[in-house]
Amino acid sequence: MVILCALTSCNVFHHFHNEEEEESKEKLRNDPAEHFFLARAYPAKSLDINVYHQALQTAQRQDVEATPARGSVPTWTVEGPGNIGARVNTITVHPTDTSIVYIGFSTGGAWKTTNGGANWSPIFDAMSYLSIGCITLDPQNPNTIYIGTGDPNVTGYPFVGNGLYKSTDAGATWKNIGLVESRIISKVIVHPTQPNTIWVATMGNPFARDDKRGLFKTTDGGTTWTKVLYIGPETGITDVEISPSNPNVLYAASWDRIRNNQESIVSGIHAKVYKTINGGTNWTTVSDNGLPDGELSRIGLAISGTNGDVVYALYQTTGVNLEGIYKTSDAGASWDFVPTSAEMKANLTGGMGWYFGKIEVNPLNDSDLCVQGVHSYRSKDGGSNWENFSEMMNDMHVDHHAFIYKGNRLYIGTDGGAYTSSNNGNSWRNLENIPTSQLYHVDLNPNFPDRIYAGAQDNGTIVGNAASANNWKRIYGGDGFRTQFILGDTMSFYAETQRGDIWRTNDGGQNFDSAYFGISGNDRRSWDTPYMISRINKTVMYTGTHRFYKGTTTVNANWKPMSTDLTKGDLYGGSFNVISTIDESPKNANILYAGTSDGNVWRSMNAGVNWEKLSGLPDRYVTCIKAHPDSSNVVYVSFSGYKYNENLSYLYRSNDNGTTWKPMSYNLPGLAINNINIVSDRELYVATDGGVYHSEGFPIPTWARSGDMPYVPVYDLAYNAPNKRLLAATHGRSIMSIATDDLHKLDRPLTIYLKSANGKTLTNTTVSVEWGAYKSSQIINNQDSINFILYNINVNDSLKIKIERNDKVDNGVSTTDLVALQKHILNVARFDIPYKYFAADVNQSNTITTFDIVSIRKVLLKIDPAFAKSPSWRFIDANIPFPIIDNALNYTIPNTYIYAKPFQTNPSLKYKFIGIKTGDANNSAN
Repeated sequence: MVILCALTSCNVFHHFHNEEEEESKEKLRNDPAEHFFLARAYPAKSLDINVYHQALQTAQRQDVEATPARGSVPTWTVEGPGNIGARVNTITVHPTDTSIVYIGFSTGGAWKTTNGGANWSPIFDAMSYLSIGCITLDPQNPNTIYIGTGDPNVTGYPFVGNGLYKSTDAGATWKNIGLVESRIISKVIVHPTQPNTIWVATMGNPFARDDKRGLFKTTDGGTTWTKVLYIGPETGITDVEISPSNPNVLYAASWDRIRNNQESIVSGIHAKVYKTINGGTNWTTVSDNGLPDGELSRIGLAISGTNGDVVYALYQTTGVNLEGIYKTSDAGASWDFVPTSAEMKANLTGGMGWYFGKIEVNPLNDSDLCVQGVHSYRSKDGGSNWENFSEMMNDMHVDHHAFIYKGNRLYIGTDGGAYTSSNNGNSWRNLENIPTSQLYHVDLNPNFPDRIYAGAQDNGTIVGNAASANNWKRIYGGDGFRTQFILGDTMSFYAETQRGDIWRTNDGGQNFDSAYFGISGNDRRSWDTPYMISRINKTVMYTGTHRFYKGTTTVNANWKPMSTDLTKGDLYGGSFNVISTIDESPKNANILYAGTSDGNVWRSMNAGVNWEKLSGLPDRYVTCIKAHPDSSNVVYVSFSGYKYNENLSYLYRSNDNGTTWKPMSYNLPGLAINNINIVSDRELYVATDGGVYHSEGFPIPTWARSGDMPYVPVYDLAYNAPNKRLLAATHGRSIMSIATDDLHKLDRPLTIYLKSANGKTLTNTTVSVEWGAYKSSQIINNQDSINFILYNINVNDSLKIKIERNDKVDNGVSTTDLVALQKHILNVARFDIPYKYFAADVNQSNTITTFDIVSIRKVLLKIDPAFAKSPSWRFIDANIPFPIIDNALNYTIPNTYIYAKPFQTNPSLKYKFIGIKTGDANNSAN
């Protein structure tokens, strides 16, 4: 499970406004992008992992508690893309059956194929953390699998995990076996003959210095762990290798890495290679034997599969470029420089060596090497010659993080999915039919309702739907964000790339021109800059840098600032302290809203001429402002951020354009809310860091988890009104959609309390309940209450309750009742409680007359065995008020109670009924 979003390194389509800005942005380009990480940390220095972990646990617990023995959970449909792919961190192939392959994604979980990649299935979705760092098979039993969670690449949006998992049934079930606080597991080594002995390399919490990082070892299968190599509080172990000839000999590489919103350490003096000859009890550094020393960045290791004395080490410089490749043939006693080409050294990492750092050696040939970076370079002669083989494959995605030799079959994992070759790399086949794309936004084209547009991390603007789930099309490059459409114009629309560059096409997406003229190149802009076309005037556009801009939907847009700086100022530099969300009231074009990354919320009531800062909200990153579609006065705002013991709501509503606010989170787990979608007051959806939730009821919403989506972040929502489907842009599981009518079919408890008018419990009484297409009946015997679970409720369903009891016709009926009726009719002693009226109204005429006396006399004389019209017992809702007792009979007791749409306002239902025996005017019946 990810916390935050992945780094983008593909800037091919990123254009700049002028040379000065180009130079400035080139300096920023290779830094970790900060948008989503800072969103979840602000205003603290770093993200509170424990708070995030607790929020996920709450979400899981609520999910379990909400699903007792219930009906089926509504299912999300994968719309795709399955062919665009996402970042692959690890690939593992079964040792004897090469048709079985496991792939782990940075945010999309773990997937398995048993037919060589024709079909894939997720195997880790029940877990709350879907960031996979490594997958390792037990050498003796490949059905025993270990998954280390967290992202070893430690990008600008660090993905953390919760330890090491083990499966003994080939991935069908999983058990957490520890190292939860290590947060990022980079490598797992299982002893070749002693399966309970395992070494685990961890990078620790990327946000803060701690002692939970290093190399850990267990000899009892994970029951207990010992930290056998610890370098320091900011240094983790990024790679580890074991000798094929002596399992007591291991090599480990350390790396200095911290990432929070005040520092980004990608290199340090502790980057070294260590060796143990006794399984980890003692370690010595081999960095003094010909390896580079001093301040360095990430190191990658590879060991020969046949000769444990042969080890390769890949080093990155502090400038995060390739420093060099080194080889030892004497188990680390000495190291020799492996030649690399000038082109390879200049272009391997693109200045992002911290993001890569992997080297692999063919287990059958020590001279066959592969180094992964922006592209992959391979040498088949020990480094004398290198070939950029991936660049020759036009359709192979850049940014490579995994490589596997399996004889002539090769596998490579990229930022855009996985590929395989069956002929030693001469040609490659796409394995991207796995829906794990990391998406920022989803939009619907009103001119072509069947087309879904999405903005993808490192994969640009894409379009498709479920009918073409494995054939989505890329229509623009860079990182993709929002797509905006002009109603009625089928050929023109807008796409967006990182940091707010807006592009327009006039030929349906064949060509794009810049559409950001007038936006100052000196303005601070978010990585995910908000922009929109007015819902009321299709010739008007809005966007936000650190200022609010208004433009036109002409070819050049003609942007003009409509505000001064709406943030707290340039606190962090770069692309923080920006406008993070904007909106326009769909009912009134004069009402505009803006929210900032540093906690400011603004409104303008005169189309942007004047702006007013709103109060009464938390100082947190503002993720979404959404004006109500049906009311110009109502607006919602959401926030992100994790901080210990804060207990803030992440969702607020205002009925007066933001003058006052009411928290609306209620029973939502404490997960950051990233987007809001309002269909109506009673139909509200939010996208969170752990999936989608929808509201039931108003004005107090009860929140329920939406469908069977795994615990993956969702950054955007769109609603297809004609089809009543909600679309979710997940960051790791592509675009998913669900029928909203299905979402509102929930399980609800119903309790019915039942007593007779004289306070006695009842026996042999049948209670029947009907809702929607469902019915249920129970018999109550000497109980004060009876409980139902109402399955698959739609909030618009009505509830029908019918209660029946038959017994002896003269139970409780006596001459005393006759006397009471006569006194009541003669006004000598009127009935003092309303239930006596209903008992005395034997013939249900809504009046008490001598006809009722005659009916009771017939029963007592055994002349008439039953009352003419009445059932033996009648039941009345105890909550019905009777302000004037004498008017009680103005209310008619129905045979069946019908409650219209009670599920819209009540998370659980409780009703109390009073049983009245016909003819028993003095309430003496048993």
